[in-house]
Amino acid sequence: MSITIKLVLPAAVFLTLGSAARAQWVTESYPLKAGWNAIWLSHDASHQVIGNLVPGTIEEIWRWNRLASSTQFTESPALPVQSDTQWLVWKNGFPTQSTMTRLGGNAAYLVKVANGTADFSWQLTGKPVPPRYGWAGSGLNFFGFPMRPPDSVADRNFETFLSLSTVLAAGPDIFKYVGGPIANNPVQVVAPLFEPVSRGKAYWIRSTQYTDYYGPLQVGISNSGLTFGDVGTVLSLKVRNVTEVGLDMVLTPVPSVTPPAGQPALAGPVPLRLRGAFNPVNGQFSYTPFNGPATLALDPGEEIEVVFAVDRGVMGGNPGDSFQSILQITDSLKISRIDLPVSATAASLSGLWVGAAMVSTVDQITAAPAPLPDGTATVDVTTAADADTPSSFPIRLILHRADNGTVKLLQQVYLGENGSGTSIATPAESSLDPQKLASARRFSSSSFPLDAKVLKSGADLGLTGKASFSVVLSHTAATNPFVHAFHPDHDNKDAQFNPVPLPEGIESHTVSRAIDLSFAADPAALGLSDLGWGTTILGGDYQEVISGLRAQPITVKGKYVLYRVSSIGVLTE
Repeated sequence: MSITIKLVLPAAVFLTLGSAARAQWVTESYPLKAGWNAIWLSHDASHQVIGNLVPGTIEEIWRWNRLASSTQFTESPALPVQSDTQWLVWKNGFPTQSTMTRLGGNAAYLVKVANGTADFSWQLTGKPVPPRYGWAGSGLNFFGFPMRPPDSVADRNFETFLSLSTVLAAGPDIFKYVGGPIANNPVQVVAPLFEPVSRGKAYWIRSTQYTDYYGPLQVGISNSGLTFGDVGTVLSLKVRNVTEVGLDMVLTPVPSVTPPAGQPALAGPVPLRLRGAFNPVNGQFSYTPFNGPATLALDPGEEIEVVFAVDRGVMGGNPGDSFQSILQITDSLKISRIDLPVSATAASLSGLWVGAAMVSTVDQITAAPAPLPDGTATVDVTTAADADTPSSFPIRLILHRADNGTVKLLQQVYLGENGSGTSIATPAESSLDPQKLASARRFSSSSFPLDAKVLKSGADLGLTGKASFSVVLSHTAATNPFVHAFHPDHDNKDAQFNPVPLPEGIESHTVSRAIDLSFAADPAALGLSDLGWGTTILGGDYQEVISGLRAQPITVKGKYVLYRVSSIGVLTE
């Protein structure tokens, strides 16, 4: 039995698929012969128009435009039950006759190669897309499958492949293209046991009921791949064993090929971590580096969720750099190879950060000589450095990093809208729209002077180095602990209560606080997981040296954690 496929030129409806802003790339090879060939694109090549992707020997490309109706075809695609367009076409050198400009994924194409052309392989680079299949419940389907290369009659023949589906196990009619004139294509596959299912080829297959089968493993993912962006941390996918036998799934990280011209440069592979078992002691999941193949067993019909986290602590790069790689999924039956794109963008740390330092140690005076006869004290004291505090106490921290890298330590800040409706971060309530104050958020820290909204600038944020701030409380400040407005010995006035501030050291002293935030690349020291570390969470060692409260400086230490609560990179002052 043979089937004649008639190419019906549709009305001028152009297919234009927008390319993704970030992409991860594979290069697939499509063997072609002179005449008519059928290929299946498991990756999206819409980053360029077709004319820039094909050699001159390719004269036409037709895309099968399967419609939603499950009763569209009975015996042949040439005999539609309804009048909807069956094909989109691109013709080399005839733009007015073309209704297709780009090549999308999860689609079957007929490729016409000029007569007399020697056999060759068309190398086509694109972005892999998750498999999406919806078989027509009645009639013919034009599909290819995510097979593991190379061809293997022993492991990947049609009989074995279709037998794993309860819907297709009965052995449906299969037709393939062999090159040459359209009148000689397609031809029926009469011995499915001896016909390999080739990666990248498309076949006409008749079905009698709906199925979404495309191999022993079915992948469910919420978007076009593992796209972490610049702030994403954790993504998951679900994999189901659709067969009636147990099998192993193998996950393998694979580098992306070099991106095509005009696409974001490849900064490196995405460093991933694979989630393991739940730890009831610390209430967290374990994550291990995903640097090589990982094997997971699936029982018949079992579905499991696989969770990945991007390890931004080792990713590096500059803000905006594009890290790209491929996740390959294969099965122990040696049938399928499913490619999924993985991408992450190096994050900018600009925005508002709020957190706290937990002070746990302080140097303490353990011995001091008696005062001298004239009543003056001595500085020859004995101290115990890093002595434990009776209990830890918090110091709230509010920092803002501007887009230009300036980092400021704040006493308070508002997140809200200005009079123009623009979202802003500002230390001054007067910068906000007074009609929208109810929806604004205020953050403040009682650990710093209330009259200094913006305290000091320090070094940049990150996973290494430190940011230092110097906070000075003058001897006349109302919040200076030595000053008391109603005590004659601490009001900084002379004996006649004249409101002329006395020099420093008479009744009050300047208090200086030198604060160092040392950044940690590994959150384990803080008892935290690495999810979001380096992107939305930062932390490390806190140290503050306080001068002016006593004759000797006081050093307090602890750990701190900061969380990014806004990405607004401009502080409106």
